[in-house]
Amino acid sequence: MKKHIAVVQRVEENLVAVVSYKTKSDIDLDPNSVMDLLVVAVTEWVSNTAEGQLAWKHSSEDLNIGDLSNYLRNISLQDSLHANDIWELDINIVGTGDSPSRYIYDTVLVEGL
Repeated sequence: MKKHIAVVQRVEENLVAVVSYKTKSDIDLDPNSVMDLLVVAVTEWVSNTAEGQLAWKHSSEDLNIGDLSNYLRNISLQDSLHANDIWELDINIVGTGDSPSRYIYDTVLVEGL
């Protein structure tokens, strides 16, 4: 299985969601394609299952990645994901904080050499 990852930023807050899943296909997916495939599976779940329709209504018809993270163990969602070759979906929501960190992507992680 091949692992795919996309990072989705929440505009209003200092939050990002790291979305990852595996596919049985070995095709490389760019981050937009990772999310496109997830949108297809979630749309099918909402369109074809009572649980998906209830989730859609509970989200005020605004089902986003944060909402979806509450349904990861839902069996009918899992069925829709698997039907679209999405396995082991994980959504990790991370706050980036209001104050700047001492660390950035390019911070050297070795000291004193």
